[in-house]
Amino acid sequence: MRIFISLDMEGSTGLCSFREVDPASPFYSRGTRAMEEDLRAVLQGAREAGATEFYICDAHDHGANLSLDSLGEDVFTIRGTGHPLSMMAGVDLTEFDGAFFLGYHAKRGSSGVMAHTYYLNVVQAAYVLGHEVGEFGFNVPVAWAFGIPALLASGDDVLLEEVRAISSRTERCRVKESLGNKCVLCYDPQRTHHDLHTAAKRAVLNIKNAKRPSAIPGDIRITFCTKEQAMAAAAFGTMVDDTTVDFSGSDYLDSFKRAVAAMDKAARG
Repeated sequence: MRIFISLDMEGSTGLCSFREVDPASPFYSRGTRAMEEDLRAVLQGAREAGATEFYICDAHDHGANLSLDSLGEDVFTIRGTGHPLSMMAGVDLTEFDGAFFLGYHAKRGSSGVMAHTYYLNVVQAAYVLGHEVGEFGFNVPVAWAFGIPALLASGDDVLLEEVRAISSRTERCRVKESLGNKCVLCYDPQRTHHDLHTAAKRAVLNIKNAKRPSAIPGDIRITFCTKEQAMAAAAFGTMVDDTTVDFSGSDYLDSFKRAVAAMDKAARG
């Protein structure tokens, strides 16, 4: 049984500040440690339920956050940046029985801790099928396009409410409670690791009940923070107004890839 994991950092146990997830910060080691410890708990739980292989996309920032030490011979890791599938890089490499979305955070404008959508100070809002989404809602249709069900998501309570609204059958594991964009109520790591272990095990055991998803249309729009960013992004889509670009098409994967390329270009200026 093969599992794809999209691994972010902000939604990991105990983290509350961008200083803890910024590779240039002296506090960055807190973020990598929290991310790795959460991941190891999930891997162990999934293994106990029968999962035999894991492909992990190191999806935070520059994509080189995860130490490869002692993850296990059943783990393959996709590292680095620039892949057209971005935070879902590797999901097209082989067939998967399910996908996990770990360490995720809520969308920009929400009350979630470190809430943002893809690029800070670039993306004001992202819309799929006319609904505003965060990174989970933007990325999960990529898994659906390959017929892969979303089995598990972890993060704060605000993120998990976004997950419930989009994919109600997905197992959800709360590792902290948001008290604002820069403040959280933390749980003891032993508790969160137990909960992650249990949630992963339950998610894999229930895989036979998971409904195989279908692809959705490529209905994507992004509102950028500035007119200049939108104009740069319009090379991959169609301007709707001064700050909004439409990337819609019949194929979600094509629309997603164009939107990712557009966000990257807007971020680089």
